[in-house]
Amino acid sequence: MSGGRRETLTAQWSGVSRREDIDNAIWDDPDFEALSPYATLLYLWSFTNPRCGMAGMYKVSCRAMAESKVPADEIQGVLEELAQASFAFYEGSVLWVRTRVKHLRSRSPQMARSIANDVRKVAPDHALRVRFMAEYGGDGWL
Repeated sequence: MSGGRRETLTAQWSGVSRREDIDNAIWDDPDFEALSPYATLLYLWSFTNPRCGMAGMYKVSCRAMAESKVPADEIQGVLEELAQASFAFYEGSVLWVRTRVKHLRSRSPQMARSIANDVRKVAPDHALRVRFMAEYGGDGWL
């Protein structure tokens, strides 16, 4: 690849890449198996896209969720399916992947700071932040 082409690709990608491990046991989870194909796709996208931090709570538009390859006209229904299954919730332009923190492999002070920083980006009275705190606020390592 020529230097000019490499520079073009670098300029187009401004995000910081990170690895995401997905436990392959997810495919045997009956709740996960019950998801529709679009819900499966949007759920996997929800915690592997570059907007998702360690808390699994971040601001994102429905339009941006089309990156998941779920058709734009299906996203609202898929979000409702994920909420009914308690996988992810979307309210007021904030998406929360409920078990993101639960499945993190590291429980270090740096990870706890990263989670706290992510949560602080959402208003304290936002319903999803309140639910996050109810779910994880009692964890001693956070």
